[in-house]
Amino acid sequence: MNRMFTTQQMVKISILAVIGTILTIINMSVPGFPPFLKLDLGNIPAVIGAIAMGPMAAVFIELIKNLLKFIVDTSTGGIGEFANFMVGIGYIIPFAIIYKKNPTKKGFIIGATVGVIVMTIMGAVLNYFVLIPMYAILMGGQELIISMAAVANSSITDLRTLILIGIIPFNMFKGIVVSVVGYALYQSLKPVINRL
Repeated sequence: MNRMFTTQQMVKISILAVIGTILTIINMSVPGFPPFLKLDLGNIPAVIGAIAMGPMAAVFIELIKNLLKFIVDTSTGGIGEFANFMVGIGYIIPFAIIYKKNPTKKGFIIGATVGVIVMTIMGAVLNYFVLIPMYAILMGGQELIISMAAVANSSITDLRTLILIGIIPFNMFKGIVVSVVGYALYQSLKPVINRL
C-alpha cells in the first residue's frame, strides 16, 4: 500500500505547520471589527504547502497547526482552533484544487478568489449555527458576545447583525490579506517552493 506522503513531505508538512502555529499565535485585532476576531497569517504556510505538495498536504498543515495551537496557547477551550481549522480549510481546499489544475498566476488568483468566497460563506454559516452558540456556553451567554462586538460597531445588535456586519466582512478581509501576502511570498519563494 502506498503511503499518502513521503518522509520528506511529512517533514515539510510538520515544519510548515509549526510556522503556521507561530503565525496564528502572533495575531492582532483589526479596528472596526469585534475584538475577538483576530487577524493572523497562519494560513499562509498551508498556501505554500498546497502549491508545493497539493490539497491534502495543505489540510494536514491546517490540522497540525490548530492541534499545536490548542496544546500551547488556547484561550477558548478549543473552539477558536476548531473555527480556525474549519474556516481555514474552507479557504485552502478550493484554492489548492484550482491551483493544482492550473498552476499559473491566473490559477492562483482564481483559486484564492474562490477560496475567499467559500471561506466567507463557511465562516458565516458555522458562526451562526455552531461557533457563536458554543462561545455563548463558554462565556455565559450570547448577549455578552453581542455586547463585545457592539463596542467595535454599534450597528451590531444581535446574532444576525454580528454575522452580517462583523463575521462576513472580517473573513473577506482576512482572506484577501492571506491571498495577497501568500502570493507575494509565493513569488519571492518560487525557486525554493518548486524544489519542495
